[in-house]
Amino acid sequence: MIVPGNLRATAVDQLVKSMDFPIVGTANCGPATIFAEENFQGFLRVSSKLIGRSKPTGLYAIKADGSSMNRAEVNGKRIEDGDLVIIDKESQNPSTGDVILAIHWPRGAIRAISRR
Repeated sequence: MIVPGNLRATAVDQLVKSMDFPIVGTANCGPATIFAEENFQGFLRVSSKLIGRSKPTGLYAIKADGSSMNRAEVNGKRIEDGDLVIIDKESQNPSTGDVILAIHWPRGAIRAISRR
């Protein structure tokens, strides 16, 4: 899931059931050059309807760095530099075409799965 980079809480948040989960760092879109260390940057508030679940268990956000994923689509949206990408750490079985956070210690990158 992709969320535009500059979200602000509004009065609408109080009318819709929302959830908060942590923004834990940044990952490259392209060659993995950023170290995959947890770097808490705040919380992201999102409507539970947008996420499709009632609790944020296992969810966190990563800020996308770079533009090499701007042609990959997730739910009809493209990943642009600075976007917040929501990660579900409990989703462990990606399929071809899925977008993942790949950790090749000590670096991390946002990638689309392709099977050869």
